[in-house]
Amino acid sequence: MQECPKADIAVALLVSESVRLLTKYNNIEKLCRIDEKRLLEILLSCIKDGENTLIDDMDYLSIFDIEEPVRASEIWKYLFFETGVNKNA
Repeated sequence: MQECPKADIAVALLVSESVRLLTKYNNIEKLCRIDEKRLLEILLSCIKDGENTLIDDMDYLSIFDIEEPVRASEIWKYLFFETGVNKNA
């Protein structure tokens, strides 16, 4: 049984809109230039440290137009506002 179906839908909406945003414009080209091993390192760090993971891969951050190292939570905040999901919250 689900505890909060609305929350599940909100997360699914944020993820799907984030993928849509990341594939717009030239972001897909930036994404393709990042080596899978580097993406795996970011993923494993996020699995270990969650939202407190410090992400300092500037090529990865450039996808989000971020110019300095930030915590993973800041990237999610960026996506929340850039996708417009915050307007549906």
